[in-house]
This record gives sequence, structure tokens and C-alpha cells, in this order.
Amino acid sequence: MEYKQKEAKDINVSSYGTTFILPNGNPWNGDVHKMTDGSWMTGKDHNKTSVSVFPIPSFINFPIEGNVATQAPLNELFEYVSTNSELIETSLASLSTRITEVKQIIVREAGNADSIIKKLEQLRDDSNVQGEVNGSGTIIEVFNKPLVLEIDKTVNHNTSVSSISFIPFSDKESFIHFGNIETGSIASDWSKITTENISAEIISGRNIALEDITSDNNTTFSEEFRNISSDYLMGFSGKLIINFGGSVVVNKIVINTQTDAEIKNITYNESTIDQLNGDKYSTSLLTDATSVQKISLDLDYFYPVPFNSYAYKEESGTVTDLLGDSETISNLSFTDTSRIYQKTRLEMGPVYILSELYKQTTEIISDPYVCKNGTLNSIFILVDEKIPDSFATGNYIEYFVTINGNDYPITPQNKEGPFASTLFINSKLGDAARTTIASSSNVAFLDIDSSITWTMKYKITRPVSSAEKTPSLNSINLIYTTSEHEGII
Repeated sequence: MEYKQKEAKDINVSSYGTTFILPNGNPWNGDVHKMTDGSWMTGKDHNKTSVSVFPIPSFINFPIEGNVATQAPLNELFEYVSTNSELIETSLASLSTRITEVKQIIVREAGNADSIIKKLEQLRDDSNVQGEVNGSGTIIEVFNKPLVLEIDKTVNHNTSVSSISFIPFSDKESFIHFGNIETGSIASDWSKITTENISAEIISGRNIALEDITSDNNTTFSEEFRNISSDYLMGFSGKLIINFGGSVVVNKIVINTQTDAEIKNITYNESTIDQLNGDKYSTSLLTDATSVQKISLDLDYFYPVPFNSYAYKEESGTVTDLLGDSETISNLSFTDTSRIYQKTRLEMGPVYILSELYKQTTEIISDPYVCKNGTLNSIFILVDEKIPDSFATGNYIEYFVTINGNDYPITPQNKEGPFASTLFINSKLGDAARTTIASSSNVAFLDIDSSITWTMKYKITRPVSSAEKTPSLNSINLIYTTSEHEGII
């Protein structure tokens, strides 16, 4: 439905006690002038630094003589206001109902969305390539997320942080304000980044010659007036350094940023350990835990935005730049083309410094593998695994081929281990031939029900004293033959 505004009918209303509001919401107490189009701007007379202001009457002065309103137009006015107020209330009520319906749809569809996401993540996480020709096959499975021990619990080291600081890569002067420099609001400092989201702004000049800028009362500024020089641009390009009161063992850092700040790398103590590529949510998971006293994050974020700055002129004529000073009331402002500063605003946090403690043992079972033709006849495997350097020599990942629900241990051919490295299923060879081959080769013969499918079981363990560390399996290559193969075995 379309609503048309009624025309005013000679309602003569004048006002006094008017307050003028600047575009940034602050009141303007200086001189103003009226433009030909009816708008108001700062300054007694118009000049290039004049800024639009919006008049707000303190109260309405109804005249006591002259064109005094009669009852009829007043009734029409109040009826118009009442009618339109009811229409607005009806529209708001309808909008509220629509919002409630949307919320209900979101809740109802959330379960479906979670299911779809899980399926997509499963497809993303595992990459399986299988080829089989004339009874000989190979399966290469690369795990996007390495197979590791399950997490038992997580220890948060944020309470051990002793100090946090930011050091720009540039050696030029910089000014950081926590909050909003334009409004003068003050927020938390770097120390709160482990508990909350903080807002920090780094200020730089705009290379504007101040002698070309005058205020509303023709005050001229010189370059010495600036708190920050004008010959360079500045962004959050530097190191965020987190110091601890003592040594802590860390294997995971979670960094939340609400801007497109890039976290290029992470440094433990003085050595770069891991590369990070992240935007709004970045996580570093280090398989081999590290004892640290200092962590630094390399930030790179540059998005300069000009902003209105203010000055204060004393009765003596001295003019002070109010950059970063929210307590002094300003009576001069620079706007539009006269903006002499710009800022890059960073929103970051919370940052979590963690130790994930792993379970002693975890068993992982793969999805079924299937022979394309025939039944499984033989199999051996090659693996890419990583064992923390601090672990003593041992077999921390055990492998089993599961056929018809029974587990048969197998040692990868590129590892040493106590079990056979090749399994033959329902071999054609007699007992004597099997014994001869088994005595000279690391093989085992299984006489079981034939099957076209099998799975892999991985048993991952760790030493008792290394709860912060886990072995990891990155990929596995399964080489197999089927009953379609023409070999004698």
C-alpha cells in the first residue's frame, strides 16, 4: 500500500533556542549561515571550510497573536498525525511478525544445513583415488586432515600472558588509538585481546599542506600543528608480540579477526614454526608441541580511511591539535577535503593460546574399500606418517586389514614392524610352498571366506608423558590383487 503525505495548510511555526548538529552528531556552538536552498552551514559567512549542520529546535514557539491557529486546522493536523501513527504501528507489528517467522525458519532449517555441511566436509577431507586393471589394483588415500589421537581436554594459557605489544615494521612515528579516534571513544588496550574483541586504530597523515587550510574563523595552520607528520601512510603491518610469565607448552593458537587482516606467519620464541593463511578466522595446529615464552604474529592490514579531526583555539590564539584527546572540547573541525589524517581500523580477538592434550590411544576405522572385479587375493600397504621427534623409537601407529569383521595386523612395507608386510588370502599354494615362502619373506597366508570388501583400522598411541603430542597419518597407499589376477599365488 502506498501512503501519500498531506500538504501542510498554512501552519505557521517559528522556533528559537535552536541547536545545530554537525554530520558526526556533535553539537555546533559557533556561527552559522543560511544557504539559498534553505540549508544551514557553519561560519558567519560561507567559505571553503563551511560544513553542513542540521537545526533542531529546543521547543516550538506558538504565536500568541497574528496568524494564530484555529481549532479546525489543528484538528486536521492532529487527525493526520494520529492516522499515520496507527499505520506506522501496524506496519511495525507486521514487520515484527515477519521477523519471528524468519527466525523460526532458520531454527527449523539449521539441522538440515548441519547435515549438508557434514557431508561436504567429509567429501573435502578425504581424497581417494582407485585404479584396477586385470586383477591388480591400487588405492591412494590422502587425508586432508591427518589422522591423529582424539583430544582428551584443552588447557587455555591465556591467563599466563604477561604482556602484549605491537611493533610496526616501519620505523616512522605512529599513533594507535583504542576505540574510535573520530568520536573520542576509548576502548580496551592490547592486554584485553585474550578475553575480548578489541578495536584499534593506527593514524597516519594525508600529505595535505596545512598552510592551505583555514578554519571557520580564518585560523591558519602550519606543519608544526600536526601531531602526526604527513609524509607517509601507516597500517597494521608489524608484529603482535605475546609474552608469558614463564614457559608454556603450546600446540594450538586460535586467532579471530573481524577485519580482513592477514596473519602471515607465527613465530615461537625466535623461530618461525608455521605458516598461516587466514582472513576472518585463522587456526594454527602444531602437531609437535613447543615450549615457548614468547609468540609473535605477523600482521598485514592496510585500509586507510580519512576522518574528521578537531582543534582547540585558546583565547590567546594558540591552536592545539586534539588528535587522541577526547576530554578537551573542540571549537574547530576539519572535514571533507580538509581531513588531514587517515586511519586503519583493526578489530581482533579473542586470541586463544592452547595446549590440546591427547588421549593415550585412539582407534580409527576407514570406510569400506571394494574390489571392482573378483574378491580380495593379496594386499600390502605404504604409508606417510609423522612421529614427533621427542618420542622414543617405537611403533606408535598400528595397521590392521579387516575382512569379514576380523582384524589382521599388517606392517607397511616402508616401515619395520612385528607383523607380515603382505597378506595372501585363499592362496592356491600348498602348505609346503607356503612354509618356504613365509620363511624367506615377511608374508602371511589367510584362509578365510572370500570377500570383495575390506576396511583398514588404525590404532594410534603415544607415550604416557607426552600428552601434548600426537603421531599423525597423512596418507596410505593400498596395493592389492583380486581373484581375477593370473598369478600362481
